[in-house]
Amino acid sequence: MSAVNPSDLVSLKPAFFIHLDLAEPDAVVNNAKGTETVVMVDGGYAKSVDPETYPLDLEITKGWDILRTFADKPEVTNLDCDLWGKSKSNGAGVHIWYDGVVVMNEKALAVIQGGAKGFDHREAYITNHPSFQFGEGAVEATWAKGKNFLGRGIFIRDDAGKLGIEYYVYVLE
Repeated sequence: MSAVNPSDLVSLKPAFFIHLDLAEPDAVVNNAKGTETVVMVDGGYAKSVDPETYPLDLEITKGWDILRTFADKPEVTNLDCDLWGKSKSNGAGVHIWYDGVVVMNEKALAVIQGGAKGFDHREAYITNHPSFQFGEGAVEATWAKGKNFLGRGIFIRDDAGKLGIEYYVYVLE
């Protein structure tokens, strides 16, 4: 093993924020092995938190998330999400996909079930690991290509009771 301090090898930099408007979850498979729930994405956006370094301004127009929960670990849900939209800078198409993990707790369940509007980011464990495919000419493609991203999120409900999810996404540098 080398004398390098592992903490000095990488850093996570805040890159962008994702907001997704969601339909209510639809449990489509439920058996002894677990459940699969589909959540349709009605729209949203992704916007840079550091536009000079990480330019990103996207409209999310549609998508879905398949949530898989296994009977042997019912508090953990695996995410499998696909989103489509366009760059606000020039209309170039974009596909975002990610896996992730939700560790359910009282705070997250209260929002999903409609009993709360939100919670602090540190009060639940919701993560994603996004990847991108950009259409021709997308400004975002110049910096996002080949990067590793890690997001931390929360479930929310707006004043009308509409379900959503929000992530702060970091780039590994």
